[in-house]
Amino acid sequence: MITAGATPSPKTIDQRRVALTSPQVKTLQTDNAGTLGSALAARLMKLAGRVLTRAILTADVVALTIPRYVEYLHASYGAKNALLAPHGSFEDVAVPAYGVPAGRRKVMAFGKWGTYKTVDMLVEAYQELLQRG
Repeated sequence: MITAGATPSPKTIDQRRVALTSPQVKTLQTDNAGTLGSALAARLMKLAGRVLTRAILTADVVALTIPRYVEYLHASYGAKNALLAPHGSFEDVAVPAYGVPAGRRKVMAFGKWGTYKTVDMLVEAYQELLQRG
């Protein structure tokens, strides 16, 4: 129960924390990352990456867009809350037929009829389509 004046924590108000990320720290090349070739700076960058990754893993769910990173978090951090959430479509989509289908043609009009859009205009458009074949 939340008392008056208390600041509720995410767990108190039953909220889930989800982190959607595409981790770049694992693939970061520290020799080009502003470390100027310093071994100490490179180690600090790697440490910062591990600390940030651990912080992200405190979320209830960590959704990643690349399967390799899900496997990496499972293997390297023992993460049980990392899952794959691919974006986009990775399936082949059938190419639609762009030709005119056989059979009787239909003409439809959308919107509200008014002084600028009358049935006369629709009839004229239909007649033009018939002439074109």
